[in-house]
Amino acid sequence: MPWFADLAPLTYFTRQPGSLRAIGWLNANHGYAKGPVAEEDFARLCELLVDPWEPGGFTGSHACDLCRFTSGPTNVHFRKSSVSVGHANLFLPAGDVLFVAPSLVVHYIDAHEYQPPPVFWEAVRACPPMRSLAYKKALLAAGGGALLEHEAREGPVPSRWSERPKNVRLPPGALEAPRPATWRVMRIDDNGNQFEVARFATEREADDAAMRFEARGHKQSYWVEGVG
Repeated sequence: MPWFADLAPLTYFTRQPGSLRAIGWLNANHGYAKGPVAEEDFARLCELLVDPWEPGGFTGSHACDLCRFTSGPTNVHFRKSSVSVGHANLFLPAGDVLFVAPSLVVHYIDAHEYQPPPVFWEAVRACPPMRSLAYKKALLAAGGGALLEHEAREGPVPSRWSERPKNVRLPPGALEAPRPATWRVMRIDDNGNQFEVARFATEREADDAAMRFEARGHKQSYWVEGVG
């Protein structure tokens, strides 16, 4: 895996905002900080990495070259979280910067005593629920508008829990009916008037649409609410 010093500008991705900062991009040829990590902080980090949001799909995987004989595990299990390591990255808003950590960071902490900087843990504790509208607003505030625009063009990366396995077929006659539009995007204009912009079948689809509107830079505010 490529090496970047902690908190250094991250130049791994193409078409990236300048606010990206590296966390946990370790390499056997470079030293790194070691020390204790609070168990609750580690548990929260694992929760965020169960199904992390990313602006697009990335091919390939990263292995741990700090392990002496193996390439490290493919999964890290802690409490109720199961993290698939080496295949995803965590985009963590922190004020006006975006920390980006590979999913291997949980293995580095657990097995190799890696100690991320304190500002990273502050962002972990403050991070809104993954994929929520509040999370994407934090991304936008942290300079992630280009990432959200990329998602708007290419479509969001599916949640690992929402995808139907490709080898599962519906029984004969059980055709999927159109899903009811139970979530809507609302807008408030400069005069305080509220309008319904669009309706969607799922909260996530509505959140994604609201963030596309927010990313355009208009002064109006958008939010998502359930219908009925």
